[in-house]
Amino acid sequence: MQHPVDLPVPGLRIFEACGSNIADLGEEHGHRVLRVRGKGGKASEPTNTAAASTASAPLPTQDWNRLACHTLPTDMLEILDNLADTRKAAEHALKSADRIMSAHGRDLRDAVNARETADLNGEQSTAVEANLEISKAALKVAEACATLYGDGPW
Repeated sequence: MQHPVDLPVPGLRIFEACGSNIADLGEEHGHRVLRVRGKGGKASEPTNTAAASTASAPLPTQDWNRLACHTLPTDMLEILDNLADTRKAAEHALKSADRIMSAHGRDLRDAVNARETADLNGEQSTAVEANLEISKAALKVAEACATLYGDGPW
């Protein structure tokens, strides 16, 4: 999920903004600041007088439940074939403040880990058992999604 960024900052050049990274973000006196490198590599902090006169808005938070629900593949075969998205859904669910969703995310992550380990070691019977655990855990995450948001898609 991406959040739009509004930078109504007089004097900020596009190349300065594009050259910034997450480490350039900071906070001073309760306001968010962006440290940029200007012409000649000089460090500067663009000022926004409108923003400086008001309280800083909180940074957006992630809706981990919705991200988990949205990322989880909808087809059981895809859940087993697309372990990258299944793992991503598990990680989102694990970060959830909802205790049940978090527990199901942990179970799903552990099952994906077991399947990947079995695949690496060439242990086909262990991989089959892990697929069963992935299916069970994914179903529990999907049930939690349905409880939170109704029938999908989310």
